[in-house]
Amino acid sequence: NVTGSWRINDYTISFNSNGGSAVTAQTVTAGGKATEPSPAPTKDDYTFGGWYKEDTLTTAWNFSTDTVNANTTLYAKWTS
Repeated sequence: NVTGSWRINDYTISFNSNGGSAVTAQTVTAGGKATEPSPAPTKDDYTFGGWYKEDTLTTAWNFSTDTVNANTTLYAKWTS
């Protein structure tokens, strides 16, 4: 007779503000959604342009629909 237990994974969402103010990391249960940091980070002489999935700032993260299934870093986009 074998018994087992399952544990749902928790993942860390880190926010790289690319020179802006610090943003606290979040812990999210697998398949869950991250919460958009509020207030948004600030950076002198720049306007915050959202969080992106890669450091090349190609694909915006959608806090309404994107789910977390691994440790993830999101990157801040800035416009001058």
